[in-house]
Amino acid sequence: MQRFCGLFLLGGLMLVMAGCGGNSREGHLSTAIEHMNNAATQISGIKDKINEAVKKAEKEKAVPDFKEAVKAVDELKIIGKQMQKLDRDIEEVNIGVTDEERKDLADRYKDKLQSAVTSLYDSKKQLNETIHNVEKTYKEALKDLRTKLNEAEGEFEVLARQR
Repeated sequence: MQRFCGLFLLGGLMLVMAGCGGNSREGHLSTAIEHMNNAATQISGIKDKINEAVKKAEKEKAVPDFKEAVKAVDELKIIGKQMQKLDRDIEEVNIGVTDEERKDLADRYKDKLQSAVTSLYDSKKQLNETIHNVEKTYKEALKDLRTKLNEAEGEFEVLARQR
């Protein structure tokens, strides 16, 4: 699970360092940061849905149903696909960008990117802690959710492998 944040950071940094041509350069970077923030929010939502399912199950003395969390993971997977498309768009307009332009862009967006990565990392860490705690009692019930999370992570791993 930790590799997810590392891969997202790598993908984000690659987007910054790759740069983009023309006026769309800053727009692409802003979009990448927005996607990272959306992913962090989605991950926090997954954690909340897991906790809600456990509370409901304990109240009803049943096994938790994590289908709402699985749906939220599907949304996270969509964000990964959007990042892949953004990466392809950046590659298309990347020709002719100087090292100076890349450095300027990296300097201007460094704080925003770092904030997005920190938010993503913190959200993922909290999700991992929640899953770890819930697995102690409901490991089998979490199986489908774990599979879906691995699939979603795969969408982000593609970004790192393309580099």
